[in-house]
Amino acid sequence: MSQYFAPGPIADSVPLKRPQKKKKIDDNMLPIEEHLKALDLGNTPKTVEEEPSIKSDSMVHLLLLALQSKDNNMLNTVFECVDKTVIHNTLRRLPLQSILLVLKELYKRLNEKESRNLGCLRWLTELLTFHLPYLMSCKDIGDILGPISQLIDANVENFPKMRLLQAGLKVLLSQAQSNFSNFTEDPSAQPLIEYESESSNDSDMDDANISENHSEEQVTDDDDSLDEESESSHFESDIEAQNF
Repeated sequence: MSQYFAPGPIADSVPLKRPQKKKKIDDNMLPIEEHLKALDLGNTPKTVEEEPSIKSDSMVHLLLLALQSKDNNMLNTVFECVDKTVIHNTLRRLPLQSILLVLKELYKRLNEKESRNLGCLRWLTELLTFHLPYLMSCKDIGDILGPISQLIDANVENFPKMRLLQAGLKVLLSQAQSNFSNFTEDPSAQPLIEYESESSNDSDMDDANISENHSEEQVTDDDDSLDEESESSHFESDIEAQNF
């Protein structure tokens, strides 16, 4: 008996799902905490060479976000960085349209007498060094660089006087040290005050008495010798007179 196979019911085909592309998250939409975590010094990179690159990338995003939102606290966090390599790489990666904004923010903070001025000064130095050709091509750049130049001149005006004062203090200190060393090391130096004890005075008096007694004995001995010589001379003269 032969068997025949008939086609069964066709199952419903399930459409294949295409992999959905991950939505790219804009860096500007990240919360501030994420940017601050990226700047955390405790997160050590795999290699030493990667560390400036990682910090610079995070610093660029944070600086641009702070400039757009005009967040002073975030700007202060950026400008407190004093690592020269990170500052250089950050400014190198900034878009040119944000350079003038950074320059104005630095000038604003340098006018304030606060402890973060050291970081702002390093940022300003690197910015003027790296982006000077671009700044010279900007219109009305003199209106921005003029006040900065006056500010720098006012801050360094007292430096020569301070240098002269420092040099004078060094000369005085060296002279004082040399005088002190000569006073302590010179064995022929005379004492400022001489003190004589009673024992030394008594010994001096004893020596004086001994010398006086010795001189008196010499005088009596000389007198006795003179008397003996005179008696012998009288005795000789008497003998000569009797012979005549």
